[in-house]
Amino acid sequence: MTRYGVSALWPHESRLSDGSPDGSHIGLMQMPTTMQDAFDWTINTQDGVSLFFEKLALAENNARKMENTHPGLRDLTASELEDMAIELYGPFPGGLNLTKQYYAPSCVGGTANGNACSGGSWEWIVNIAGNNRGVGYVANVRKNIQLP
Repeated sequence: MTRYGVSALWPHESRLSDGSPDGSHIGLMQMPTTMQDAFDWTINTQDGVSLFFEKLALAENNARKMENTHPGLRDLTASELEDMAIELYGPFPGGLNLTKQYYAPSCVGGTANGNACSGGSWEWIVNIAGNNRGVGYVANVRKNIQLP
């Protein structure tokens, strides 16, 4: 295959669910294949880190919006925010849709009426009902982490 005027064995391992052709993304974070990301692993890594931090910021913003509209809902932990970011990074992202995030507020021990929770409290739950495929993606990522 020839890309950027270079005939070589370009990677074709990226098989993304968004319809991108095989080989359109490269590296651990599957960055779009550009000349710089393809030929300089340090740039690829830096771009991947930047992308993940963008997803982390979006996750924090989404969580804050839900906390602001559900009185008493606690802040997510760093690990929970990371789960939210992984879901946003993956193939089934909730994006700005607050009902499709990895976590969702749930009125536990009471009755929800809009943003009010009578007789209970707002708590975070894993949002299987709102984004089952996104939740499954995060579970798969977490399951495959190899710790030393």
